[in-house]
Amino acid sequence: MGAVVVYEAKDGFLWEVEDHMIAPDTYRLTVKQGKFKVGGQGEARIYFQRRAEEIVAVQGCSGYTTLEYTESLTSDILSISQRVTEGVIRCERNKTSN
Repeated sequence: MGAVVVYEAKDGFLWEVEDHMIAPDTYRLTVKQGKFKVGGQGEARIYFQRRAEEIVAVQGCSGYTTLEYTESLTSDILSISQRVTEGVIRCERNKTSN
């Protein structure tokens, strides 16, 4: 199962949005804020939701359910903080009646 990485730019700063299919109709999404951006605390959720909606549209689902969602700050070896949002969604399919 491969990964898809999408880059979003806003106000000159880059956001990295990555998703992995971890099971049929289940995806792990990771949103990482550019390392040199200050602020933007509420933007990660917007990018998470936008990518979830794109997956739903491509997969032909009726919607999605968020199974997990976390927001955190991580630091690299240079102690540069980076906002990271991770979550798991399940693509909801329409039930067909027989």
